[in-house]
Amino acid sequence: MKFSFIGVIDVIGSVLYLIFFQGIAYFMLNLTTVLFLFTSNIIFLITTFVFLKYQINKYSDITKKRKPDYIYHSGLLTAGPGIGYIIDQAVMRHSKYLTWLVLFCIFLFFSLFLSHVAAKFFL
Repeated sequence: MKFSFIGVIDVIGSVLYLIFFQGIAYFMLNLTTVLFLFTSNIIFLITTFVFLKYQINKYSDITKKRKPDYIYHSGLLTAGPGIGYIIDQAVMRHSKYLTWLVLFCIFLFFSLFLSHVAAKFFL
């Protein structure tokens, strides 16, 4: 069985970001319930399964014409780091809890994003 290098790296990255996500929740945000940890793992597995099912259904019919991929609203993507820096300078320095909450959301996003990319390139 042959695996893609990008797919394997994204599986490892996705699991590591899930661990970071749960570590921030446990140590910094004091979400110490077993229910939260169990639920976050189940939601992660369900979304990964949905991503895999989507990719399998997308590429199951090879006769279907694909439209070219075009990034709409790419200006928003290039403005993202600048907007993030402004928000960080204006809001985050006033509250450590808010900083950890933003990192919590970012690690969750990266975990799900890498799970999606792994489902796309792993198969």
